[in-house]
Amino acid sequence: ALDFLNIEQVHQISTGQGVIVGVIDTGVDGGHPDLAGRLLPGLDLSFREQPDALEDLDGHGTAMAGLIAANGHALGIAPDATILPVRTTATGAVGDARRQAQGIQWAVDNGATVLCLAFAHSEPDITLERAIRYALDHDVVVVAGVGNKPDEGLLYPAAYPGVVGAA
Repeated sequence: ALDFLNIEQVHQISTGQGVIVGVIDTGVDGGHPDLAGRLLPGLDLSFREQPDALEDLDGHGTAMAGLIAANGHALGIAPDATILPVRTTATGAVGDARRQAQGIQWAVDNGATVLCLAFAHSEPDITLERAIRYALDHDVVVVAGVGNKPDEGLLYPAAYPGVVGAA
């Protein structure tokens, strides 16, 4: 994927230095060597007995953070970016839109300048839409997954105006 994106040319323009990416997902493995020095403490909204946004039982949030900011064995698109993990679910399930909305607002309020929303809902949700609008109103770039199946059409939150859809 990095060759396809001409990442060497991209890194001549920016490596993500000074960018804080809120990863609203399953948490991020705080001990992953490719993310060393790139992680903020974050927030865990998953209602686990021992909350910790720097724990990822599923691996999905860590994979997303790696695609963004890995700088070790693997190389991310923005290897100098900082990751602000927000765990809204402990598993790879789509999760609760209200909890995701809460995580979005918290990430914006805590310095995120970009949001990575690697989840998709088939139906719109007013709480999630308001959180997206809040982020956009605060000049935060919102990038959201379009879904994993090409026949599903554009899903939410990628379908909201102003959101960058990614596959």
